[in-house]
Amino acid sequence: MGLVHGDTVPTGTYLDMTAHLPVIDPAKIAAPVVVLRGAFDGIAPMEDLWDFYRQLPNGGKQFSVIAGAAHALASCSNRHAFRHAAQAFLTMPAPPAGQASASPAVRGRGPYGFRLSGDIGRET
Repeated sequence: MGLVHGDTVPTGTYLDMTAHLPVIDPAKIAAPVVVLRGAFDGIAPMEDLWDFYRQLPNGGKQFSVIAGAAHALASCSNRHAFRHAAQAFLTMPAPPAGQASASPAVRGRGPYGFRLSGDIGRET
């Protein structure tokens, strides 16, 4: 008896995704990127993340390791360090004049156009 929809059984979205990492070519990402990893992350290997980070073409990139954290940074015991790193990236000042940036700072937004936390819900 054959399978109704073909000869293979899906492994599931998580396994399918992890078998083909990274799911996006980092060299094609033009926007600034922050890579945040927990020091005890057993899912995202440090070498893989460094390789991804090195291939990012934008100079507005950051890499941070959150001490005492695993993979779920937003809900870990050191989630405050995660929030601090994310907020610092989103509110990073514009580069000095003459240096390339992803986009100019806009009133009510960080240098990369992200809404600042105090401005959520306000028109800018």
